[in-house]
Amino acid sequence: MKSNGSPAPEFETDDDRSYFLIRLPVHLKAKGSEKTQVKMQVKTQVKTQVKTQVKTQVKTQDQILQILSEKPEMTLVEVAQKIGKSLSAVERASSKLVKAGRLRFVGPKKGGHWEVKDKT
Repeated sequence: MKSNGSPAPEFETDDDRSYFLIRLPVHLKAKGSEKTQVKMQVKTQVKTQVKTQVKTQVKTQDQILQILSEKPEMTLVEVAQKIGKSLSAVERASSKLVKAGRLRFVGPKKGGHWEVKDKT
């Protein structure tokens, strides 16, 4: 970009580093062209994808807590089927809930049950 006289790229992220944005400014001679429109479309797509992923993860955890508070004897396989997520997604989310102290498994692997400590 430097060699053709374009402005330097700009990098942006939030404090949690949950997304990043790279701005590639258009060369002054190219303003108003199709390149400007493409740049805006890419910027929108990147921000939207990251925000959607974060929101979905929170919803999955909430769904797991809700289901297990109603039926604590359910297995993670059954929970995954009920909410329409993969088993690995439910395992990851439940693991985070256990680490956060919001969920725990009581008893043996066969015959045990889930205990929801915090639904919020």
